[in-house]
Amino acid sequence: MNDNVVWRAIRQGTKSRPVEHGHGGARQRKNRFAFTDKELAEAMRLAQQQRDAADLQAWEPAT
Repeated sequence: MNDNVVWRAIRQGTKSRPVEHGHGGARQRKNRFAFTDKELAEAMRLAQQQRDAADLQAWEPAT
């Protein structure tokens, strides 16, 4: 999942669908999360950390 999908999901709310799935997301303006830029940056940082952790887990040999 790339940063643009994460950013779009955070800004538009839970009911919007990523464009990669073939459906244009409904524009959830009323129900979108009211994140400040600081909170959005923190959410993006956490999402990047989760992707990094998942990548490390995928590359570790099974023991």
